[in-house]
Amino acid sequence: MPLSDSTIRTLANEWFEALDRHAPLEEVTRFLSDDDEFEMRLPEGVLRGSSGFADWYGMATTRFFDQRQTITGLATDADGDERGEEVSVDIDVNWQARTRDPSGPTSQWIGFDVKQTWVVVPGADGTGARIKTYSINGLTPMPGSASL
Repeated sequence: MPLSDSTIRTLANEWFEALDRHAPLEEVTRFLSDDDEFEMRLPEGVLRGSSGFADWYGMATTRFFDQRQTITGLATDADGDERGEEVSVDIDVNWQARTRDPSGPTSQWIGFDVKQTWVVVPGADGTGARIKTYSINGLTPMPGSASL
């Protein structure tokens, strides 16, 4: 089933909303493609499948809190209302959160403009969209942000 702009935007909005509120792992993994094809390319390395994602998500929900991710740009690789079976999506996100090093006494604010590229595919049941590949292409710190 072809993917529409609306379907892709809904996926992106719901994904970031779930991450921001630290949704349960089972809820967040519904946004991901089949286990054997999902890949997450982060500055710290490449993660594959649901187990790789679960490890990363456990770390992220422990380390980052009071987080807010705002989509500032979203563009797909094709024109028109309907897309093929696999769509490349460029997403710009403003990410702000608080983080705390367990050895430190206080939390720190972090803020980054993040460049991402996703490969999105239709859901296995033929409805909705799922993230097949999630790539972080760049992190630009905001003025005053602590480092990661």
